[in-house]
This record gives sequence, structure tokens and C-alpha cells, in this order.
Amino acid sequence: PMRRLTSLSAAVQNPTWRYYFNISMTDLIPAPFRFLGKFHSGDIMALFESPTYEGSNPAGVLCPPVVSTFLNYWRGAIGRFVRSPTRGPGWPAVGSQFAPLDLAVLGDLGNAHSAGATPVNQTEVDANCEVLWDVFDQIERQLP
Repeated sequence: PMRRLTSLSAAVQNPTWRYYFNISMTDLIPAPFRFLGKFHSGDIMALFESPTYEGSNPAGVLCPPVVSTFLNYWRGAIGRFVRSPTRGPGWPAVGSQFAPLDLAVLGDLGNAHSAGATPVNQTEVDANCEVLWDVFDQIERQLP
């Protein structure tokens, strides 16, 4: 469904960026919930934490270096976007000259850990969701 929404948004000249938040932040959540690993809304939670890996910041959340570095990158990307929405967060916009490499994986890419954004082919990523397209078509037909 996100591909449809972002493609429609870009088609009407509304600058649109898409990302796939893919990092395990178990250090930021209470121990009973660490089994979640990567979870929906982790990106929002990460905006309001102060990650550190040195322990020198008493207000910070102690994280492994790759997580701390990634979370600082993420907060900076969102900050850039908030200050200048039309310039984007720092990766290719949907439908840009870089399409289909216009989906950013943020965090882990396969077995490799990343502290930033990696543009990937959104067509390949979205192929995993093809099984749901018929379901979403039927849901759309039911909407008023």
C-alpha cells in the first residue's frame, strides 16, 4: 500500500520520500519487550531519545556504537526534512531520476549494519507485498 500512496503523491508533484526503518533498538525499550527487535513505530520512538555509546551523557540512553550513530543520523535526517521539506531528508525522492532506487533502507541491510540510508530498488522490496494487493483492492472498493 505504501508504494501506491507514495507514487500517487509524487505523480501530483508533491515531493515524497519513502523509507524502510530496519534497525533493532532493543537498548531503548524495557527488558520485557526486547524480544520485539525491529518493530513498527520504532522510528518515532527513536526521535525522542538521546543515544550515546560512551556513557558520558547522563540523560542519554546507552547504546552500542552502531545504534547510537544510526540514531544520531536519523534525528539529523528528520531535522533536515523539518527545516526544509522540499529538499528532503537526504535520500532520493519517490519518482526521481534515481527511480526505482527511490526507497531508502535505514539501518540494517541484510546482514550488514548501516548507520545511514541505503537506496534500494523499491520494485524489488514491494514484490514481497504482492500477495496483499488483491486484498487492498477489495478494501478500497468497500470504502465510501
